[in-house]
Amino acid sequence: MCEVILFNYLHRDSGNWKKFGCKRFSNPDQLTLAEVEKMIRENLIDKEYFYPNQVGIKKFKFHRNLDDYSWYEFESVEILESKDFGKKTLELFSNFILLLERMMFIDAYLISDQPTTCPLCGARAKIKNEFQISLEIMQYYICLSKECKYRFII
Repeated sequence: MCEVILFNYLHRDSGNWKKFGCKRFSNPDQLTLAEVEKMIRENLIDKEYFYPNQVGIKKFKFHRNLDDYSWYEFESVEILESKDFGKKTLELFSNFILLLERMMFIDAYLISDQPTTCPLCGARAKIKNEFQISLEIMQYYICLSKECKYRFII
């Protein structure tokens, strides 16, 4: 019988109020609790935080329009028996891990009053696009070095 992984997380706002949530994943590979937690922690920011919208977890309703921390906190994992969920189809845990891995490679930097330079090689960078997410303006850059061509967001 295929077990189910219960991923528990929380959002802690700037006033330290906490809202808890969970998401269930199928576990066809029969991973142990220790293996699951290790795989999750390896792909979290500081082994603790993640951006919910980048890993397929909806933000809590109250948090969708707030200007507060945009990351959520990993709390714990549990293994449940699948008989409790009947025929409901669950997302694969391996797909969730792929999303966590992808989240770790999204680089964002704070802008300063100096000309923008590539965070990898130090060469000047050119703005390619600008867009607004909630109250923040994001800028998409490309490194002007012919060898580097690194792309990043500020």
